[in-house]
Amino acid sequence: MPDYEKMYKTLFKAVTDAINILQEAQEEAEEQYIEAELPVVKILPCINRPNPPTLFQSTGDKRGECMYRVAILEPPDGKITAMLCDRLLAWGGSPSVVLRQASQLSDLGGAYDLLVVFASASDCATSPPSSDLSCHVLLLPGEAQEAIWKQIPSGCVVSFGLSPKDSITVSSIEPSSAVLALQRELVTLGGRVIEQQEIPLSIPKATSARDVTVLASGLLLLGIPPERLAV
Repeated sequence: MPDYEKMYKTLFKAVTDAINILQEAQEEAEEQYIEAELPVVKILPCINRPNPPTLFQSTGDKRGECMYRVAILEPPDGKITAMLCDRLLAWGGSPSVVLRQASQLSDLGGAYDLLVVFASASDCATSPPSSDLSCHVLLLPGEAQEAIWKQIPSGCVVSFGLSPKDSITVSSIEPSSAVLALQRELVTLGGRVIEQQEIPLSIPKATSARDVTVLASGLLLLGIPPERLAV
């Protein structure tokens, strides 16, 4: 007769050992990421040409990681673009990024790793995208999702806003702080999975909770760990 108790203990021990190995590997990988040298970011001059200028480009790092192409569609004041540049430069390094900003969809062309839309559906409707515009991840307001996402070929759509249906929202808002809520898993451009969680954020003066939400969302998609998001 088979010794079921022995069989169970053998299987249980093997499963336990496998879980411990996976946990140790994850911890080691996280430590390597935290200790890794980050690339340096430098400002490049704007170039007058039909396509939006390169606002800044990182120099890359010794590991030869890929360089992300990022575009931000927003009003001409460029608030979100400026905040993103300031945040990356304040850290003294970031994922390797080439960043472009435009106020009309028609001004953007080509393929991007991340396209951030910080504009209303009506604004986008008045400026249809160029035929060659595409992106890997499309980050856009939830209320404008239906009107925009069909216009732009993308591999993944991530919405932000105050609706329970949005991927990223705000669970609480105070005058100087907010809590960002990831309502589903978020996959970064580098393939890392960020689990559902809440992230406390500060709100600088002259900045709205909506500004902070889209900024933090973009940083997370670029691979910035949640614990570093003191926006």
